[in-house]
Amino acid sequence: MILVTGGSGLVGAHTLLELINQSKGPISAIYRNEESLKKTKHIFAFYGKEAYYNRIEWRQADILDIFSLDDAFQGVTTIIHSAGYVSFNPKDGNKLKKINIEGTANVVNAAIDAGVNRLIHVSSVAALGENKKGNPIDESTNWEKSEKTSNYSISKHYAENEVWRASAEGIEVLVLNPSTIIGPGDWNNGSPALFRRINEGLNYYSPGSNGFVAISDVAQLLIKLVEHREVNQRFIANGANLSFQELFTQIAKGIGKKAPSKKAKRWQGKLVQLLDKIKTSLNGKAPVLTKESLEAAFSNKSFNNNKSVNQLNHTYSDLGKAIQETAELYLSDSRVHR
Repeated sequence: MILVTGGSGLVGAHTLLELINQSKGPISAIYRNEESLKKTKHIFAFYGKEAYYNRIEWRQADILDIFSLDDAFQGVTTIIHSAGYVSFNPKDGNKLKKINIEGTANVVNAAIDAGVNRLIHVSSVAALGENKKGNPIDESTNWEKSEKTSNYSISKHYAENEVWRASAEGIEVLVLNPSTIIGPGDWNNGSPALFRRINEGLNYYSPGSNGFVAISDVAQLLIKLVEHREVNQRFIANGANLSFQELFTQIAKGIGKKAPSKKAKRWQGKLVQLLDKIKTSLNGKAPVLTKESLEAAFSNKSFNNNKSVNQLNHTYSDLGKAIQETAELYLSDSRVHR
């Protein structure tokens, strides 16, 4: 039996859909509460696959509660661990460590105790190092901590260390490192929030660049890792390297809005960050722009996907089409436009 953690998240829900599409035998997933199940149902509804929900064996558990995991992992042969937390707010440092590091350690320990054969971990390119020569980052680029390293990057790096520990205990381990994921989900968080933000109106684009990948590719690659013969290795999932200007322009086109036309300068970003910090200290809401997200917006990164193409025989989908389809789903979402 295959079990998915984080089934209410962007990656987990789409992975469950793909597992059912490919008829990969009995499938189970853990959930924390009824509210999280509503998120999964909503993502399934984007594709008219509500009936798939009842084909999953749902087991209530929390990755921060190892006793609940002990029960949930009984009879499981393969775990796809997609549960995690994403934030670039410095105030969330402890929460990132708690969920991403301690939570992953709990998953590993419970998997060992339950006799799980294979653990597939959804990490991030944030857990990889930076190529100082400016070449695309690949799976061999070593991670190094610096004053610019985000708390998210730190948490994903040390979460991977917990996963590699599982390999020393005899579990077959495979790690997928997606770049920024494009797909429908919670329009208020993560990369889906870009569609909401541009729909609301955005005049400026940041001068940086990054890697991006369609959620369909991430889900398909995870399924390929379920049966991949060569274990104890990692794969980058990256569909294309784009400037933020290119990305914002394509999103704006998809939702019928004017594309951001002004290139933001770093001093402008710092000013917005300062004003946002003052504003959020008064209203108690999470800041839109932080020091960490500002650093990412002005950085230029690219990623090499040759290993996943060659060793997993994967052909990446057209990212422009994925952006257009996500934009259409955003516009059709009754929760956003009611």
